[in-house]
Amino acid sequence: MLINKFNKKSKRFFLLIVIIFIVFSLKFEFFQNTYLILIKDSNTRKLSNYGYCNPMGYGFIRNIKIKFKLNNQNISVKNKDIYPTSEIFTINPNNKDTNKQILLNYKKKDLEKITKKFNILENYKECYLIEFLSD
Repeated sequence: MLINKFNKKSKRFFLLIVIIFIVFSLKFEFFQNTYLILIKDSNTRKLSNYGYCNPMGYGFIRNIKIKFKLNNQNISVKNKDIYPTSEIFTINPNNKDTNKQILLNYKKKDLEKITKKFNILENYKECYLIEFLSD
C-alpha cells in the first residue's frame, strides 16, 4: 500500500517535470535552435545575427581582416548606431594596435566631422575601413 502511494506520487512528479520540459523547450525554441546549430556553420549564424554591415558589421569586419591580412592587429571599431561594441570581433590582447579604424553605419556627412586626416581603404554601403595619416 505504501509503495503504491509512492509510485503514484513519483509518476505525477515525473509527469510534471516532462510537461515543464516540453513547455520550456517550445518557449525557447529548443528544437529549432538545435537544428540550426547542427545545420549552419558558425560564420553563417554570426552573419545572420550580427549582419554584414548593419547593425554590428560582423561580415564587413571579417572580410576586412581577411582581405588586408589584419589578423595580428587590433583595429578599433566605432558604430554610429547604438549597439554593443563590435570590437569583440577584432581585439586580442596579444596583437599590436594599428592606425586603422572600422566605422559602421557612418554616412558621408559623418565622415566629414572627423578632425584627423585619413584615407578610406575600403567602403561598403555605410561601412568604412579608414587609415589615419601621420602628421
